[in-house]
Amino acid sequence: MPNELDFDPRDLEMETHIYQQVRGMGTHFHVKVKDGTATLSGSAEDFEEKRQIDTVVKRVGGVRRVVNQIRVISTESSFDNNR
Repeated sequence: MPNELDFDPRDLEMETHIYQQVRGMGTHFHVKVKDGTATLSGSAEDFEEKRQIDTVVKRVGGVRRVVNQIRVISTESSFDNNR
């Protein structure tokens, strides 16, 4: 029988670990983990910061997939996104 709250404490553990890993990056984002999928939202200063967050989250144990919906605030480096 499924949990009425549909809550898995492992998801919360992964969210906490993700926040610990990106601490100090100067980011303004939120993460929600459900069944190993980490959905990121919020904002980043540039594309490099967005990429760094994505890379860090992918390395967290238990994360199988990352949906990166973080918006980039600065468009100065928008043409440097194809590295």
